[in-house]
Amino acid sequence: MTDLAPLETLQNQFLRRLLMLPLCVSNAAMRLELKIASLETCLWKQVFNYWLSLWHRLPDHYLAQCLWRDEFSSLWTSRIHAKLLSYGITPMEARTPDQTTAQRLIRQRLDDIDLQRNYMLGGGVCSPQNIGITLTYCVPSYLSSLSTVAHRLAFTKARFNVFPPMP
Repeated sequence: MTDLAPLETLQNQFLRRLLMLPLCVSNAAMRLELKIASLETCLWKQVFNYWLSLWHRLPDHYLAQCLWRDEFSSLWTSRIHAKLLSYGITPMEARTPDQTTAQRLIRQRLDDIDLQRNYMLGGGVCSPQNIGITLTYCVPSYLSSLSTVAHRLAFTKARFNVFPPMP
């Protein structure tokens, strides 16, 4: 893959301006708060879906086996194979007879790894609900469905602990 850092930077700047957050809030924390995957994860999901659709369009199962044993080193198939192995997915798991099952498995593994990476980089400054902590008390409706933009932004800033200093 090419270097996605400029695109990630552009996305993070957009999210930062959208939420009106200062630079001290990490990019991973913003993605956790908004439940957005990184661009690299989204791109690999599309690549794997395309690869699986090609894989399942092959007319014969033996052609698929020959594709894995081919001596010609295709750059894109070797990269996909290496990436699948780096995510802990074996070729046998990826070659299930059902395309939707394989896509679901790969998508879930990518989402889990991206979420784990964001938790590690986020620094734990996100909403407790995103981490999986369920509240034991009933949340009032005015807190769960904020309709005023200013109030939504205030709660986002409170979760990130980035209120502006008092004058």
